[in-house]
Amino acid sequence: METKKIFTSGLYAKPGNVDFIATKLSINIEQFTDWLKDNKQNGSDGYINIDIFKSKDPEKFYGALNTYKPKEVKSSDHMPDRKLVENDGLPF
Repeated sequence: METKKIFTSGLYAKPGNVDFIATKLSINIEQFTDWLKDNKQNGSDGYINIDIFKSKDPEKFYGALNTYKPKEVKSSDHMPDRKLVENDGLPF
């Protein structure tokens, strides 16, 4: 299932004009603050992750909310054929 991209509002990225600047960001404080408030539920621990994408035009970039959450893997998922033994009499 593909989720719909949530694009940023008020965050604008441009390529750096010298080789040691990767990306320049411009932020419209009012628009971006409103966008952050609207998307606060998508963050965790006070952080929100935004990916910067390149458009087809090499001079334009855009931001989108990163909503990727890794699947939690349990030890039983690694060896599903292994049976759980409660007490097999071994001291360790």
